[in-house]
Amino acid sequence: MKKLLCLLVTLTLSQCKEEPKGKSVAFAEACGGKYWAKEVKGLYEGERIAFPGYLSASGMLLQNDTLNLDLHETPDRKGKSITVSVRTHGGKNGIDKLAKTYQEGDLKIHTATGETLGSKDKVIIHAEHIGSPIDEPSCLFKVFVIEKG
Repeated sequence: MKKLLCLLVTLTLSQCKEEPKGKSVAFAEACGGKYWAKEVKGLYEGERIAFPGYLSASGMLLQNDTLNLDLHETPDRKGKSITVSVRTHGGKNGIDKLAKTYQEGDLKIHTATGETLGSKDKVIIHAEHIGSPIDEPSCLFKVFVIEKG
């Protein structure tokens, strides 16, 4: 019983580990190449950065443990967007999984503090560029922390 209790405490503490935040950059800077992941010994490593925007689910969605969403600079979702990969575990720094048919208002975003936001709310995401061996890397970021903007 004592071993079980120790294991439970260890697992609980590991869940409470706070993800490091990124360097704050402007939306337009995120995909400019400066923060793209670089190959280091066969792995891709990028600097963690933070940038604001509005998350939306559009187009065909393939979701498993993560879901690629569009992050727009403005609430009207005009102009360029950045693709971000967000965990679908329904807990902090993630989103709830979407049903096969959904509306924009179905998107439930959970911040690092546990607050639930929607697609109309401004967020600040802390993310790292996902590297690729192709010559022209895509602007795709893995999200680690979500804050209310």
